[in-house]
Amino acid sequence: MKSVFTKVTAVAAAVIATPALAHSEHNNMLSGFVHFMTEPDHLAVSVLVAIAIIFSVRKVLAKRS
Repeated sequence: MKSVFTKVTAVAAAVIATPALAHSEHNNMLSGFVHFMTEPDHLAVSVLVAIAIIFSVRKVLAKRS
């Protein structure tokens, strides 16, 4: 359980951390979100992260049962 808590904490810290302003033209959340979801490289990474999360959650749930 401690390992899962550590992983969740690390992910939360990465998500909540102040983003680097690599794209200074995006000055609000909506324009940044639209940029993120329309760029193929950003979208590919999003899909890969989602797949990793799904597999991780399924593995944890399988261990519980």
